[in-house]
Parts: sequence; structure tokens; C-alpha cells
Amino acid sequence: MEAGKMPLQEALDAYKRGVALLSKCRATLTAAEQQIRILDADGLREFEAPPGSPAGGTDPGSEQDA
Repeated sequence: MEAGKMPLQEALDAYKRGVALLSKCRATLTAAEQQIRILDADGLREFEAPPGSPAGGTDPGSEQDA
């Protein structure tokens, strides 16, 4: 589409599909955010991963500790 070689109708159809997908993604994200707000009624707080987990900072066997 960016190269300008797609027929106009195909480009419009692709654009419409993109708009529809964007709308669906936004609705899904909004619903997920609402569920998080309900589950965490005390407000969002910083995520704390367990020590040793990939998202939890340093791994006891990693070279970062050295």
C-alpha cells in the first residue's frame, strides 16, 4: 500500500480492516484495564516479581552479581 501499487479499492478495504482491528484491540484493552481496576480496588501498585524469576531482577547464578 505504501508503494502506491495497490488498487484503490484494495487499499480502502485494507484501511477499513485496519480501522476495525484497531477498534477491536482498543475495546479489548479497555475491558482488560477495567477488570484490573475491579480486581485491584485499592489502586495499582508496583509489580514485584519473586526473586530469581526472569522479571525479578538478579538471578543467583547470573554474571550480573559479579
